[in-house]
Amino acid sequence: QWGVKYLPFKKTFMKAYLINSLKRNITEVTINDWQDIPKQLDCGIFTTFHERANGDTFYADDEGLYRDDDAGACLINIGSITAPNNYPIAGHVLVLGCDIETGESKDVQTSLESIQKRVTFINRNLLNF
Repeated sequence: QWGVKYLPFKKTFMKAYLINSLKRNITEVTINDWQDIPKQLDCGIFTTFHERANGDTFYADDEGLYRDDDAGACLINIGSITAPNNYPIAGHVLVLGCDIETGESKDVQTSLESIQKRVTFINRNLLNF
């Protein structure tokens, strides 16, 4: 009624990886749009902290440090010249692809095996979080 045309909603499912710091595992998940990111991370506010050359982007709970100590943590070896080798993260992490030219999300490009090799689950108290 406000001059808005309603178009049919086109579902686009994208493959992503959830690094679950509580269960201490990494699983493939499906993302439909940006609203699925905080749902997968179990948070209200999220941030990105690294983008790989292939466009894969790491998302994390922006308030992960404020959670209880049992929320878990992980170290992610990003392997970047501009970032520390082992990046400590409190809470869960989501890895999702991104088209570098358009900014649109897409399937994650890095293999699950490669991500698994880069993640070490740790107790948060070791990092003095």
